[in-house]
Amino acid sequence: LLPGEKGYAQLRLESPLPAEYGDKLILRRLSPAESIAGGVVLEPFPPKHKRMDPSVLEGLAVKESGSLREKAVQYFSESWTAPCNSVCEKIPYAIRRDFRNAVEACAHDGLLCDVGEGYFLHPSVSEILQHKLQEVLETYHTAYPLRPGCAAKELAGKFLSGDSAGPVLLRYFAREGILEKKGSFYRLPGFRPQNGRSHKLRDRVEKLYRDSGFSPPPLSELPARCGATEKEIREVLHSMRMEGVLVSPSPSVTCLQQTLDLALALARDYTSQYGSITIAQLRTLLGSSRKYAQAFLEYWDAQGIFQRSGDVHLLR
Repeated sequence: LLPGEKGYAQLRLESPLPAEYGDKLILRRLSPAESIAGGVVLEPFPPKHKRMDPSVLEGLAVKESGSLREKAVQYFSESWTAPCNSVCEKIPYAIRRDFRNAVEACAHDGLLCDVGEGYFLHPSVSEILQHKLQEVLETYHTAYPLRPGCAAKELAGKFLSGDSAGPVLLRYFAREGILEKKGSFYRLPGFRPQNGRSHKLRDRVEKLYRDSGFSPPPLSELPARCGATEKEIREVLHSMRMEGVLVSPSPSVTCLQQTLDLALALARDYTSQYGSITIAQLRTLLGSSRKYAQAFLEYWDAQGIFQRSGDVHLLR
């Protein structure tokens, strides 16, 4: 800049300096000691900008002289998934309430999207996130066609890794019809688990577990007994667990949920009649081995249904 001219500049400091939007500043040279320029802080916490980027220059012009509503729209166009409270930290304390009112007015007029729980999105940011979310789910559905959808926590991690706004945005996009929520899973509207070989394999697996009763087969036997690869079996079992059809009382024991429920009903009846039950007694009652009786009882202990006291288990 020539003497008397003005422009935007990003300062790189040797150490942090407390500053707030609107603060006045003077740049001085140590040797020779002289003033170089004066300025006003527009961005206390700026990202690194590209030089002469038209969009950056336009945004700085809004922050310099725009109305509160214009500033609100500009800040959220840059802040992506930041909550309103976080954006307000960039605004002088004295006008934060007015700024928040401006944000809510912009949301009312459609200039911002009210995501809920204190979050707002600029429409352009919302569109980008929608496309990203759709791409993530399309890839997921292609890779796992049998699953009813992607678990919320897993999808939030894939969609916005490490961002606390992930669950909030998923709920928002579900309300907007961009996603479909099925139980604890999210999927694209219209998606349904695919039929075909995988479903036939699932039927074989379920029949095998049902016929095995209280002595379900070990996982290692399933590929040979069902005529499938280990990968296919893993995918079918994962899908059945997600839907609550299968349950794993222990790492080495997997069975149908209805089988476990029936075993629990028998154990409850026995305990109600005799006061307690042991692993050996449950093994005899179910006609299975100690391995399964022990897995079932320890699982019920962990679930708070039974309580172990020495070698016996008591109903809570």
